[in-house]
Amino acid sequence: MPKSKTITVVRQALLLKHWYPESEVEFDHKGLTWSYTLTPHPHCAAYDVRIEYELGFVPRAYVDKPTLFCPVDVKLPHCNDQVSQWLCLSYQKANDWLS
Repeated sequence: MPKSKTITVVRQALLLKHWYPESEVEFDHKGLTWSYTLTPHPHCAAYDVRIEYELGFVPRAYVDKPTLFCPVDVKLPHCNDQVSQWLCLSYQKANDWLS
């Protein structure tokens, strides 16, 4: 399978603003930070989410508010870091994400 062409940070920022015009995007030549408030379902709470991306690396996704929680002694599922709540959205060892 041929490798996909890398999408520039500027192009990624423009696409995010196109699909989510109310979102905030900060970017430079090395990467971007995208912030948005989303509601997964009309009967769900709103979540402030953030994606940090540095060109050549896997993006890091976070839920900033409300803080996600689990009962005591239970780890938050699909979370790479329990403290920062860096969400696991891809399986890095499988190289299932391309820039």
